Amino acid sequence: MRDYTFGQRVCFLWRTADTAADWKKHRQLTTAHVSSAAVTGLQGKLASAREYKALILEYGLARSYTEPTALPAL
Repeated sequence: MRDYTFGQRVCFLWRTADTAADWKKHRQLTTAHVSSAAVTGLQGKLASAREYKALILEYGLARSYTEPTALPAL
């Protein structure tokens, strides 16, 4: 994920969480299945974005949000 800004990473994660929640609701999956599917889904979203050179939106964070101190290490 080093190719993406922090805001784009958050966008990927929100999209992945939304997809996983939808799967849980519509496919009646267990929490364990959903967490596994979320990891697989994130990998798929990253691969697809790279393959199609997709434009990834920058997720706007709240003004009160402070950047994680470990972020530069990523």
